[in-house]
Order: sequence, then C-alpha cells, then structure tokens
Amino acid sequence: MNKSWSVTGMVILYAAGLGLLLLAFTMIQDFFRYLFSLLAFLLALRFFSTYETWGPRIAFIIVSFLFYIIDIIIYTMIAYVNGWPIPGMEASLV
Repeated sequence: MNKSWSVTGMVILYAAGLGLLLLAFTMIQDFFRYLFSLLAFLLALRFFSTYETWGPRIAFIIVSFLFYIIDIIIYTMIAYVNGWPIPGMEASLV
C-alpha cells in the first residue's frame, strides 16, 4: 500500500473521530462535555505526535472542521425531524 494513501486514511479517520468528539462537546450541556473536550485534545495530541510534517497536520485541522460542520448539520436535521431539543435554540423560540 502506498504511504500517501495510508496517511490520507489516517487523517480522515482521526478527523472523523475529532469531529464527533467536538459535536458531543457542543451538544452536551452537562459536566461530561469537558470529558469530550479532553478526549478531543488527547486525540489531536496523538495525531500531532504521530505525524510531524505540516501537510498532514493542516489537512487534519481542515478535515476535522469539515466533519464537525457536517456532523452538526446531520444532528440538527435528525433532531428537527424527531422533535428533539436542539441546544442553543431554546432562547430563540420564545
């Protein structure tokens, strides 16, 4: 397997995990949100210690942000259809 494909796969895998952890941090209003923040930090720290060049690091940051935005959109659509509460929307419905 080509090394560049391996790095690309790991960037996508780590970025998807970080996107989900950031989504959980954003949506949970309890004390456990800080646990997700710590896990996101540790995941990013592990990625940055594994890949020491600029290319994978910048790609990781950009792809993580994209996964985070996509995850928020998907969760909001599912929550709206099912009638679940959406954090931050309570104040705007008054």
